[in-house]
Amino acid sequence: MTALGKPADMADITVGSPALDPEHQVQMGLADALVTALQQGHENSVVGEILDQLATYSNAHFMAEQLLMRLHAYPHYAAHLQEHDRYVERLQEVQHRYRTGEVALTLQAAESLRAWLRSHILGADRALGDYLSAQASGGAAASFQPVS
Repeated sequence: MTALGKPADMADITVGSPALDPEHQVQMGLADALVTALQQGHENSVVGEILDQLATYSNAHFMAEQLLMRLHAYPHYAAHLQEHDRYVERLQEVQHRYRTGEVALTLQAAESLRAWLRSHILGADRALGDYLSAQASGGAAASFQPVS
C-alpha cells in the first residue's frame, strides 16, 4: 500500500472494460484512503473530506455505470441497481455516523464499505464487463433496448 492506502497494483480488480476499470481504481483508492486515514488517526477534516469524495465519486460512477447498462440493455440491470442503491444508503449512514462522532463505528463501517466495493467489482461489475465485451465482439445484441 502507498501512504494514502491505495494498493500499488489494482490489476486484480479489473473487469475488462476501459470505461469502468479506471473509475473502479479511483473508487477503490478512495475507499482505501478512508480506511487508512481512520487507522492512522488523521484529523476529522481529512477523514471527512475523503469520505465526502468517496460518496460524491461513487454517486457519479454509479450513474455512469447505470447509463452504460441501460444503453447496452444489460439483462441484470435491476439487480445491479439494487446493489448500488444499498451501497449508497450504507455510505450515507457512515457519513451520518461520522459526523455525529461515532468514529469507532466509522472505521468498522469504512472497512465494510471497502470490502463490499471490492466484492461488487469482482462479482457484479466483472459480469457486466464480460457482457460488454461479448456485446462489443458481436456476442450480444448491439442495439439499444430500454430496460424496464
